[in-house]
Amino acid sequence: YASAAQPSPVLIKFSGNDSLIEQCASEGPFIGINADLEYDTHLVEFTKGNSFLTYSDALIETRNDKGVFMGEEGICTYITDLISTLKPKKVFNTLIQYFNKNYAKNLTDDLTIVNIINVGGKWNGLL
Repeated sequence: YASAAQPSPVLIKFSGNDSLIEQCASEGPFIGINADLEYDTHLVEFTKGNSFLTYSDALIETRNDKGVFMGEEGICTYITDLISTLKPKKVFNTLIQYFNKNYAKNLTDDLTIVNIINVGGKWNGLL
């Protein structure tokens, strides 16, 4: 994967009680500001059952009714609380529901959230 001035993606490794999350590296300038820019690429182990969550800054920079941002640390904490009991798709859906309930009414920016889940099959490797 490569990042272009976006928040750090999250790799979720599901394995029952030993599930964990990893905040992945994120650096690089915005896409399109200069045609000659280069971007670092990163590899992460992406095996069956793992989930790779990437999102725009609106997810972490929208305030709740108390004026508090979720932030990258808040997302990681929230997901960590969920992964021992929920399946990958349920974690994503629960995160969306949580955002909609607590933050969406204060949203002033475009919001994009992408969750890629490795369900197995022929490909099983690096992302």
